[in-house]
Amino acid sequence: MKETEAHESILRDDKTEETYKWLEYSRHILRVYHWTEGVAELTIIARYTKASVQCFVCSYSPGSNSTRVDGCTDTNFTTESYYQVLTRSCPLGCEAVTVYDLNGVLLTFHRNCATSSTPLTNTCETHQNRVLTRHVCTCDTSYCNAAPRSVHSTPSLLTLLLLVVGCLQLLKFPPPAT
Repeated sequence: MKETEAHESILRDDKTEETYKWLEYSRHILRVYHWTEGVAELTIIARYTKASVQCFVCSYSPGSNSTRVDGCTDTNFTTESYYQVLTRSCPLGCEAVTVYDLNGVLLTFHRNCATSSTPLTNTCETHQNRVLTRHVCTCDTSYCNAAPRSVHSTPSLLTLLLLVVGCLQLLKFPPPAT
């Protein structure tokens, strides 16, 4: 009996065929696992590799004698604004700062590079003193100082997308029926 005939006779055996299906399924799971593991490593590297990020740079002060139109505050910072607002490469991260008087009236607003005196928390914090209230948002990914409705962390979205693709790969090859 030739070797190929021996393999064929073994595969005809139901138990061996079931084992073979489980083995193929296990190999597929391992391939998806290793692919996902590699993606996770790349995401971590992208997240924690410190490099300059791109930040939006604009300001608005309603009390100034300027005739500038507000395209900077959260209310007026739209997708169209992205192409009109300057950007800058910033080594520390980005910030968006709103300053109000004690009556809650907007005094100034700006988007810019974070400064070394501003703790980079990737959150928003409100600081109040006797004269004014400062609402400071800091972040460390490119274009993260956009308006809140459009702020998304790119590595997080990438991870989510790849997780969905990995799950779809698993659904493509369900475990063999026993």
